[in-house]
Parts: sequence; C-alpha cells; structure tokens
Amino acid sequence: MREHRLLRQAIESFELDLDGFHVLTEAASGPFLWTPLLAAAAGARVVAVGASSVHGSFEAVREATLEQARRLGVEDAVEIVEGRSQAAFAGAELVTNLGPLRPFDAEAVGWLEPGSVIALMWEPWELRPGEIDLAACKARNVPVIGTNERDPRLRTFDAVAGSIAKRLFGEGIEILHSRILVLGSGPFVDATAPRLEALGARVELHAGGGTPPTGHFDALVCLEHRQHERLLIGPGGWLAPDTPLETDLVLHVCGGVDAESIRRRGWPLVPPQPAPVGYMSFTTAALGPRPVIDLHAAGLRVAAACRRGEREVLEALALPVWPESTAGSAR
Repeated sequence: MREHRLLRQAIESFELDLDGFHVLTEAASGPFLWTPLLAAAAGARVVAVGASSVHGSFEAVREATLEQARRLGVEDAVEIVEGRSQAAFAGAELVTNLGPLRPFDAEAVGWLEPGSVIALMWEPWELRPGEIDLAACKARNVPVIGTNERDPRLRTFDAVAGSIAKRLFGEGIEILHSRILVLGSGPFVDATAPRLEALGARVELHAGGGTPPTGHFDALVCLEHRQHERLLIGPGGWLAPDTPLETDLVLHVCGGVDAESIRRRGWPLVPPQPAPVGYMSFTTAALGPRPVIDLHAAGLRVAAACRRGEREVLEALALPVWPESTAGSAR
C-alpha cells in the first residue's frame, strides 16, 4: 500500500525514533488517518482522540485506523478513544495540536504532565488566537514548538501552491494564458504566484491599500492567512461591492470574505461555504497523503528533539513558541 511506503520514507527522512514515547494525537479520516499510525510505526505508544464530524463518524474512523494498524503490525501500540478527557491526556509526553484535541485551554493543559511537549505541526505565525493557552503552558512547564515548513524535506508552501493549481484545473481554469488575481500576503502568496506564473498564468497581486485591480480575471484566489482582521471581498474589503472587476471563479483558500456579497455579484464561489477566518477551505491534503504524513513526521521529530535536548535538530527544524530556547532536558 502506498501510504505504508510513505510512512516508512517519512520515518527514514526525519530519522523519527519515538521508541519509549507516549504520543497523544488525533484519530481522523483521509490523509490525517495516518498520524497515529506514523507515531506507532516509529516506536511510540499512541493514544488517538477522535470525534464524529462532517468528515465521518467516530466509529468509522476508529475501525479504519485499527484496520491499518493491524496491517502495519502496530495494533498493540494504538488506542483510539472518543472525545477529550483527563484520562486520554494522562501520561502523554508528545502531543500534537490537531483537530479533536483542540483547544488547549487551561483545563486541557492542566491534564498534561510537566515537561510534555505540544507540537504545533506547522509554523508559529499560523497559530490562531485562543487555540493554545500559552500562560497555562508556561505555568505547567509545557513547551510549545512549531515546525520549519520551509525545510527542503517538507516544502509545505510549495505544496500549498500545488494544491491551488490542482483545484483551479479541477474547476476548468486552464492557468495557461489565464489572468489570475491573488488576494493575500505572506508565505502562501510568495510560493503560489511563481508557481502559477510558471504554468503560464498572468498573475496580479493585491494585499489591500491603493487602487484594486480592475477588468476581467479568469479566477480570483483568496489567500490571506495572516491578517485575520481584514476582509478580502465585501463591504469595506480589499474588493468592495462596487469594484469594477469581473471573474469566472472565486477560489477560497483562506481569508475573510463575505460570501453573500460574492454571490450577489454572480461570481461562482468555491467552496460555496468558505472556511472561517484563520482556517483553510482546503489544505495540502488535496494533493494526496504525502504532504500531511511528512509534515506530521517533522512535527513529531521536533517534539521528540525538544524532550531529548537535541540542539542540532532543533536549530534546523524547530520554530519555538515557548520557551524561546528549546534545548529541553534529557530524558
């Protein structure tokens, strides 16, 4: 099975040795199903917390995860539980900031043992307000550590660009010879604009301020993942309702938009119900399982390095939130 091979490759690429560690992570569907299995295959004892959602029932996720655990020969190392609880958090040493485990409020942080590590699984600038109580983490001595997504083994932002190109193709936008307006700023835009241009698009950028572009665009791409308070499209936004601009498609990846304002202009909006500010309507998982598996392997690697005090690994791969020095202490 391809995913099994990708797990082995990620473990080798990031030298992921979790022997003896107790990992707390999520039980989920799609490419995110593989996170607890990745940790177990690297030697950890794993508790994965799941919950029913729009993506599937808890029981379906549980059965799919345990079936793959059996195929990988790690069924004895994986426990699947429903919902957050003090019992589920007990004894965890490496904790992933994913789905059903969030938010890490004061109560949840209090369930963790001092010295356990919360791995963001992405870069600190992507941390949403209210997701992790940093004051509680400091009081509990629970380090919070991000992952350098620009590491050549990851290239996460290039994967974001690839997922956008794939979605545009899927919506009938050829990219080649297309005029595309990208609304946003930061690393996502920095990676995506050159990728679209390399595929033959005429790309224009707008990040608010000044006069917005006008005329007809084959597609608008909403791609603002930093300025959560800014509205990209809608009354008072970067593109106001009276902006003299037309488009064949509004592709929402991230950023604040007024969906009703977009629909009133007759612009097709994909997806029809965009993700709220701070979240992504689709992620690198749209490309396939590799970007998710690799990113989560890297996140687990920096968390383990923090616990072990592996300074060389931390300097190369870690982006600490707290404490600023992630040297950790030897186990």
